[in-house]
Amino acid sequence: MKLQFRRSFILGVLAATGLACAAKPPPGTALIQMPWPDSEGVYSLQAVAVPTLNNTKTMQGAAATIKIHAGPNGPQPEANFVVDGDGVLIPGDYLTLQMSVAYAHLEKLMFIEQRLGLDALLPRPRKITIEYPMYDESGAAVFDNAFYYPTWDSLVLLPYRRRELPITVNAGILAHEHFHAIFQHTLGSAPAAAELHGLEISWAELPSVSCGEDMKREVSARAVGKPAGRNAPMVILRALNEGLADFWGWYYTRDENFIAHSLPHAGPTRRVVSQLKTLPDEKFFEAISRVEDTRTLLTTAYCLGTYFSRFARRLADVEGADEVAGRLLRNLIRMRSQSQIKVKPDLVLSLFFASSSELTPSRCTMIKDFTAALTDSALSKACEVPQP
Repeated sequence: MKLQFRRSFILGVLAATGLACAAKPPPGTALIQMPWPDSEGVYSLQAVAVPTLNNTKTMQGAAATIKIHAGPNGPQPEANFVVDGDGVLIPGDYLTLQMSVAYAHLEKLMFIEQRLGLDALLPRPRKITIEYPMYDESGAAVFDNAFYYPTWDSLVLLPYRRRELPITVNAGILAHEHFHAIFQHTLGSAPAAAELHGLEISWAELPSVSCGEDMKREVSARAVGKPAGRNAPMVILRALNEGLADFWGWYYTRDENFIAHSLPHAGPTRRVVSQLKTLPDEKFFEAISRVEDTRTLLTTAYCLGTYFSRFARRLADVEGADEVAGRLLRNLIRMRSQSQIKVKPDLVLSLFFASSSELTPSRCTMIKDFTAALTDSALSKACEVPQP
């Protein structure tokens, strides 16, 4: 089925008519036909300008360098394009299509950081590995996944076998994984952040159940060990990493259900809706400290991440997406320079409000709703002081 889907996808690219063309780019700018989304998550073939791509044979440019089936030190790929009568480059095979889409999105993400005044946030060009072969402990091949690999500082995309939108083409998932690089270069250096980062769960294995009471029951049932002080901080940091990456996927695409296009089962749980979820109370986080099962800690982090992504989305809807996104990146950079970070359940608030001086009545309403179950939230307590 994978080959059939790919073949039909390629034939669609090669034979499509009625192409939605972009404005004529400057001379020398590559214009490549590829699947591109609108804000509703509908993908159509469009001619996309890729101005920083300076080598269409090896797919290298200022935004990214790409490898196929290998890590950053692997051989250079060779793209295969057909040029139509208007000078548009048509990918001649599935690998070229994947390389084109991945490069174009990493370029657009770079432009966003430049627009926000944070173009030095990450080293560039970014690294991408496509169709990377990976195997689990039993030796079975792993498919349908993507992840950021800190050792290579690279986005790694595995082969996709499902019938839905390939992960390599999914703009929101690419933005999600790109944000992991941002987090790694900022808060990811915190000691507790590394402990769960090396442990991965496949996108295909993400929780498909409710992340509310189900999550709390699972943690309670598994809280049988001796308290481990590192558990709660590393779960909170992993949750921040995943939840804010989901927010970044929404911010880039304005598609709150971007995950479901490739992995429908995860859509309801991870949907980035503008709806506040009140954080669990301190007893929940104390129970996390007694959980010994690593998989439970991982799935809890993903579930908790949804609380953070939806808070960020709600704030963006109220105050403006660009404003909130820029504030998030600037506060991540600010916190990178701190020698110690106190990892508490409401740490996410510090990524949007640097101090109590930034509190307003409307922000305090959101903060108090978000932290209503917590008794030790500093910003929530600050909101008890009359705001101007």
